[in-house]
Amino acid sequence: LRIPFDGNILSLHVKDRTHSFLPVGTPFAEVENTGTVTAQIDITESDIQHVKVGAAVRARPSAWFNDEFEGKVTLIDRNVTQKSFGNVIRVIATFDNKDGRLITGMAGQAKVEATTMPVWQAFTQAIWRFVRVHLWAWIP
Repeated sequence: LRIPFDGNILSLHVKDRTHSFLPVGTPFAEVENTGTVTAQIDITESDIQHVKVGAAVRARPSAWFNDEFEGKVTLIDRNVTQKSFGNVIRVIATFDNKDGRLITGMAGQAKVEATTMPVWQAFTQAIWRFVRVHLWAWIP
């Protein structure tokens, strides 16, 4: 058997399947394509308006804290997830991994390119959000 890409075999005990027959549709092994890596990034609900598909992403995995990996936002999830600190929306980013250093399940930090704005506007966003959402809700 051959896979059409460079990758890793994730299934354990593959040698135990040699010289045996598998029922039709039964997978022989699980493999992953290591050429590109997909990362899941949680963005707070209040900041998702600034993130666009195609935006640049810089990531720094804990294992490679001296290196920065560059990727792109490929998908913005349509579901909102509740966390202890508020609602988040998952953003999917894709990174090139030709050297194979990024591994499934790694953790780290990421920065997503957002819309640019003057400094005064960035620092007053929370105030404007409070006025436009919370105060607006109180007014009959």
